[in-house]
Amino acid sequence: MTDQMTPDTSGPDFDDVNLDDLPPGVEEKTREFAKQAYVNDLAAALGQVPRPINWRNLPPADLEHELLELNA
Repeated sequence: MTDQMTPDTSGPDFDDVNLDDLPPGVEEKTREFAKQAYVNDLAAALGQVPRPINWRNLPPADLEHELLELNA
């Protein structure tokens, strides 16, 4: 059982999908496409995780950017 807060990083699941009927080479491209889509979705989900910010060590330009993000 997977914890709801822990993302599944095992990759796309092809257990219930039969790719045998695809032309040669298409199966590998299909798997690679699914893997890339999975990685992109995972990165988008993890990009939403808050991170700690050390406000005292930020350069002025970064501080302004972070404050504008916080305000948004």
